[in-house]
Amino acid sequence: MAARHSGESSHLCQKVLVRRSLSVLYSAEVRLASYNIIIP
Repeated sequence: MAARHSGESSHLCQKVLVRRSLSVLYSAEVRLASYNIIIP
């Protein structure tokens, strides 16, 4: 039971980390796109 609970919490943490990395990548892409628009 305890092992299953820790596994679920680690899975949730993994989900949060993936979402955070995706948001960081998206913001980086937007920043690069804006730079490309400013400096063609």
